[in-house]
Amino acid sequence: MATAPPPTTLEKTSERTVLGNHHDGSVAALARSSFESLVDLLSAQIKMAKVEMARDARLVLRRALTVSVCLPLIFAGCLALSAAVVALLMRVMPAAAALAVVGGLEVLLGVFGTLVMITRMRRTEALDRTKGEVNRSVEEVGSALSPGSPQKTLRKDS
Repeated sequence: MATAPPPTTLEKTSERTVLGNHHDGSVAALARSSFESLVDLLSAQIKMAKVEMARDARLVLRRALTVSVCLPLIFAGCLALSAAVVALLMRVMPAAAALAVVGGLEVLLGVFGTLVMITRMRRTEALDRTKGEVNRSVEEVGSALSPGSPQKTLRKDS
């Protein structure tokens, strides 16, 4: 008859395999288990940040490609409308003045549009979900480790 293996357990974490008996309740085992959980948490948050960065980059690229496809159409339309407006204005003013008025209005509209887009780009948050998760995790770990606070258990998502 075969004998049972020693009480050493094999625990599989998200990325690595750890040998050890974490069920004996000793302070060292609890500290090691807590440290390994913290490492796992940070590792998972780094992976989440990478995935979110890739998703955000794909989204920005898709939007940029959409704009680049539409730009030639917009440019051709603007040229046609500008020529029509210049032709109308040439009835009441010299050609040079009509071209200056239409060109000046287009420059003003272009500057305004560019400023609006720059403002929107600055407001775009990258890694917004990851920042929130990391901040929440740091607060939970900090409150669990702070002296004088009642023992709190960290939330475990599975």
